[in-house]
Amino acid sequence: MQVLSYTEENYLKGIFKLTIELDDKAEAGTNEIANHLGIKPASANDMLKKLKDKKLIQYERYGKSSLTKEGKKRAIEIVRKHRLWETFLHEKLAFNWDEVHEVAEQLEHIQSKKLIDKLDQFLNYPSTDPHGDPIPNAKGEWPATKKA
Repeated sequence: MQVLSYTEENYLKGIFKLTIELDDKAEAGTNEIANHLGIKPASANDMLKKLKDKKLIQYERYGKSSLTKEGKKRAIEIVRKHRLWETFLHEKLAFNWDEVHEVAEQLEHIQSKKLIDKLDQFLNYPSTDPHGDPIPNAKGEWPATKKA
């Protein structure tokens, strides 16, 4: 599996949130992605092209973007790690729920599958994070109440 940069992972997670998780739609526009990530559309275009070349998204310049099967899988893994870290920080290290996001943003990029699986086990396989958002399991499946 190819290693992605933090920025590439953040794009995948952003496209996932804009399409599947929040709105349950197939595609997101370049401006919508840029606004979500707080960047300029021209910068988004450059990264979207890179993600297309890696076969993680379907994309036409200045058009709509959607995740490929592999892109969706990678995005779900990133979301899972983020939410497990938020849960750990809140439940085990007593971070306030409004403080966990920023630290989890950094920790979500750790590549060790074994660490994340152990973290999940240590937390007793939580189904939601401190914000009430669902946490997908190790197979990328969402709790029964969440469709993705």
